Amino acid sequence: MSALLKQVQNELKESSTPEAKAAALKFVPNAQEVYGIRTPALNELAKKYKDGGFELVKELWASGAFEEKMLAAKMLNAICKKNPELSLKLVTSFAKDISNWAECDTIGMQ
Repeated sequence: MSALLKQVQNELKESSTPEAKAAALKFVPNAQEVYGIRTPALNELAKKYKDGGFELVKELWASGAFEEKMLAAKMLNAICKKNPELSLKLVTSFAKDISNWAECDTIGMQ
């Protein structure tokens, strides 16, 4: 686990709220390892950490937490033009790990 991933995880924990967690679990009942982060905060984190590049995207997705996967998809959107072929390979590899509609929609819309 990289230091940057730990930093992102700490920021996710600090930004979480019980209300956001309850909302996520209500709308995505099969989401796993939910922090409780609102989408606007995830969008800001994606902008902040996009320089972490493809390695951070892969680490976030592999971690398995709901918001970490959502953040990985959003970051991939921000950096995909740097290497479109790698981006498509990552989306293809991530597809097997999609476990709910929110992850599917997020990665599909990015």
